[in-house]
Amino acid sequence: MREEGDKNPDPRNKIFENMNEILDEWMGKGFHPMVMIDSNSEITERNLNDFTERNGLHDIITTGREMEVPPSYARGKKRIDFLLGNDHIQRAVINSGALGLYDGLKASDHTMQYVDLDEKLLFHDDTFTPMPGFHREFKLHDIKRKTHFQETLQKRYEHQNIAKRVNDLAARFENKQHLGENDIKADEINVRQAITNVNEAWKAKRIVEKEDGERRARWLEDICREIARETGQDADKTYQAMIKCALSKGMFKRLKAILKSEWSALDYIEIPNDKWYLDRELNELYEFDNGIFVAHSNFLEDLFEEYGSIKVLPKGAVVVEVEKSGDVIQVLNPESIKSPSWSRVTKPEEMEEWLMRRNKRHLQQMYIEKSPPTTEAFAPVLADYGTSDLTDEILNGT
Repeated sequence: MREEGDKNPDPRNKIFENMNEILDEWMGKGFHPMVMIDSNSEITERNLNDFTERNGLHDIITTGREMEVPPSYARGKKRIDFLLGNDHIQRAVINSGALGLYDGLKASDHTMQYVDLDEKLLFHDDTFTPMPGFHREFKLHDIKRKTHFQETLQKRYEHQNIAKRVNDLAARFENKQHLGENDIKADEINVRQAITNVNEAWKAKRIVEKEDGERRARWLEDICREIARETGQDADKTYQAMIKCALSKGMFKRLKAILKSEWSALDYIEIPNDKWYLDRELNELYEFDNGIFVAHSNFLEDLFEEYGSIKVLPKGAVVVEVEKSGDVIQVLNPESIKSPSWSRVTKPEEMEEWLMRRNKRHLQQMYIEKSPPTTEAFAPVLADYGTSDLTDEILNGT
């Protein structure tokens, strides 16, 4: 605001001015606004009161209802969170209220405000069923998603020159039909020979497996006879008992695979309590960074390189302290004998947060390491979707 020449900036008032402009634009198009706001003040505060009166907005949680809404902030005694709507939205309210502190989202220090709306009153006959943002699928009656998909597909289609590529491919197949008779016969001979080679290899494999099975059987028989001699039992009965035991174990493994899946729910994850670890055997420094371990290579005594590669923390690693200076990381206590300690995370929302952080950090590795594909020189080659005119020229050898 100061850069724009305002010598006495009022950020709060500026926010309401910007919101007024946005509401004017959308209400001018026939939309009915609903504003969710953490106002840091009660609704009677001057700026907020002027904003609601100017735009015809009501506190749709309490307006027309005899109810007391508790303070909405853990470190205050005021209600500072509101859902605001105009007369049209107010008429569609069925129920409203606020949850208790720490109900709903445990990590928030604000209470959760809610309102139920009658869709028929709110949208009349112009309704559609919204879907979560992470869903890729859409239904044909969802005009907005269908149109967006068609527009995006058309842009990709034109950018990738799909029509030209398909026509070029078709032309190459057409030219294939004009090969000479000798060339076609040679191709047929090569195919038949390849099939023959595969069949011969398969037969050889079966013979080896059969011979191997016979050797195993003879080996088991020898073991049975040796056991029978040592225990005074009948060798044939011992052999049959071993076969029966093997069949039972095989059946048990199959039943276990059916009844108890290899995959099960994730009950917990463990997070290290320290950031830096040194493995003296591999001479590598490990950094815990948002769910993954980055191994930094040693280049001189207790000095390690800034960039590293993703690895698993070795069992023999110890906790150390470091100091970073430019592109160099120095281990301050290489003689440390402190073993790693871990904290167990069992809350699903915290587990999900850590897994998302880990995945995000893993996907950023190439950019953090400044790999060639991320450099400015490669940008014209990769373009937006991994193909470009320059890529075509390289592939065509021109």
